[in-house]
Amino acid sequence: MSDQDIDSTLPGARLHVVEAFIDGERVDLERLEDALADSVSRRHLIELLLLRDAVAGMGPVEWSAARRAQGKRRVVRWLAAAAALVFCVTSGYVAGQRVMVAAATPSSVETVMTIDPAPAAPAPTRVIPLQPGVNWTDSREGR
Repeated sequence: MSDQDIDSTLPGARLHVVEAFIDGERVDLERLEDALADSVSRRHLIELLLLRDAVAGMGPVEWSAARRAQGKRRVVRWLAAAAALVFCVTSGYVAGQRVMVAAATPSSVETVMTIDPAPAAPAPTRVIPLQPGVNWTDSREGR
């Protein structure tokens, strides 16, 4: 709220000018001087300064009810995690026992394998003759 927004005809207009000044807003110096000429406005300025000083020394407030609720939530989370872990381990154990019982029955499947002789190579469709010195050379020592 700027100084121009304050209607000087209102009953607390002088107090609003003092509050705007305390809040760091721009105020008309003549209106501020007029407001501080009044003893009620000066007293209001002193009270605002004392209030700011008192509030500046306060730290963040931590409510005890919130701390208790947070502690209860933490306990509930740990209990839920423990219950989930117990459920998973138990269900895994039960599932494993059922699979072991099913696998324990002897298998009666017999497998027979017969090995046939290797099949004969097919007859060549074209024969390429290799003649030494013409289309084939014997290389010695890797040459």
